[in-house]
Amino acid sequence: SDIGCFHTLAKDQRNNFVAQVTRVTQPGSVYFLLCGNAKEPLDPGPPTVSEEEIRETFSSHFDIEWIRECRFDTASLPKAPLGYATLMRRQ
Repeated sequence: SDIGCFHTLAKDQRNNFVAQVTRVTQPGSVYFLLCGNAKEPLDPGPPTVSEEEIRETFSSHFDIEWIRECRFDTASLPKAPLGYATLMRRQ
């Protein structure tokens, strides 16, 4: 489960991140990703990525079962930020 880590990484760090997730999981493992959605960046708000970036970054090692838009539940911001909830399975 990743709740707020992936979307903070620079683009050049993402492949290393996926390599580490792959290293610590086994084929068939389920991986849940929650990250900020680039369709609606907020300031202040979480860093964001696009659905395409998620697919491009993870698809070489994970089958994406679904990507759904969601809202972060936060009382500290005036508007609940838009996010992506993604469920993947390790190949």
